[in-house]
Amino acid sequence: MYLHKIFKPKKEYELNRLGKKNDGGYLVGIQTVNESQYLISFGIRDDWSFEIDFLKKNFVKSICFDSENILDILKKKFKTDLSFFYKLNIFKIIKNLIAFYNFYKFKKKTKIIQKTISTGDLNQIISEINSDKIFLKIDIESSEYSILNEIIQNQEKIVGLVIEFHDIQKNMNILTNFIKKFKLEITHIHPNNYSELDKNGNPEIIEMSFEKNPQILGDEKIFPNALDMKNWKRGPDIEINFYE
Repeated sequence: MYLHKIFKPKKEYELNRLGKKNDGGYLVGIQTVNESQYLISFGIRDDWSFEIDFLKKNFVKSICFDSENILDILKKKFKTDLSFFYKLNIFKIIKNLIAFYNFYKFKKKTKIIQKTISTGDLNQIISEINSDKIFLKIDIESSEYSILNEIIQNQEKIVGLVIEFHDIQKNMNILTNFIKKFKLEITHIHPNNYSELDKNGNPEIIEMSFEKNPQILGDEKIFPNALDMKNWKRGPDIEINFYE
């Protein structure tokens, strides 16, 4: 994968993995997590492992949004796994029951709202939060581009951001312009190997971490990070190269 050097982290930063192995985990500095006073998460579906790990490190006020009803997602998955093909698979049944249990535990730690995020929503949400140390996690299937300007407008209140960018070739100019305007440092970048490849063999999804006050470990960024994992465990890994 080839990206312009503007995407490359400038230093080697202290990073920890929050969230489960493979898809759903992000790399971010614990110093930034501990500095945060509020967690806003856009897009969780049936995976809130990042949010749980974040709140274990720093139990702040938090609010999570998803376009679908998470309980309905779990119920639908449970019914599917009880279908004829899976009806004798006790391990899948137990796994689903554990998912329900963990969801109700998660609901006690945060506020969950069913809502499709679009232009204007981030400004409204931040205006109702009394904090200038907000951490954002965003994975909303290409809708992230509709709120990038609002992230810029509120960047003085943001201490950290992990975000998944979709359809990056189509939106490269928008994405590059965002990076130029966003004052937070890029501390990590990772290609998502679940995504389809474009005509040049590049994936269409990348994950990025930004931090206001990252802890610097060295002058030279090492790729890949030792904590990096393929999103799709059985899929081929993707190497990032940067050009001038």
